[in-house]
Amino acid sequence: MPKETLTQQEEAIMQCVWEREECTVRDVLNALPEPKPPYTTLASIMKVIENKGFLHHKLFGNVKVYRPAISLDQYKKRSLKSLLKNYFGGSMEEVLSYMLKDEQVRPQELEELRELIAKHENNKKDGTAS
Repeated sequence: MPKETLTQQEEAIMQCVWEREECTVRDVLNALPEPKPPYTTLASIMKVIENKGFLHHKLFGNVKVYRPAISLDQYKKRSLKSLLKNYFGGSMEEVLSYMLKDEQVRPQELEELRELIAKHENNKKDGTAS
């Protein structure tokens, strides 16, 4: 698992790669919104992302075909852990409290969270919690 973090620009590029699972610099360039970076700049950024451990490539002739080195799910878990640790002292309760105080959770989402918690608790009792 890579130890470095991604910049916003690098995350946008990784989103393109995760969506395609396999792509070239040109594929990513075509998928990015305007204003698009120059091809050579994007190729350099993708090399940086690869050096950070988030991408790897295979050569087909002289064309590099990139694949993610970690899944989107792995990246989400890592990012959430980092957010919890760095901004909320590792406490999920603090995150939820913050979001509820700031009214960022709609009533429907709150109900869905209650159902998820109840389901998790029931699974825990049955010994099937994941």
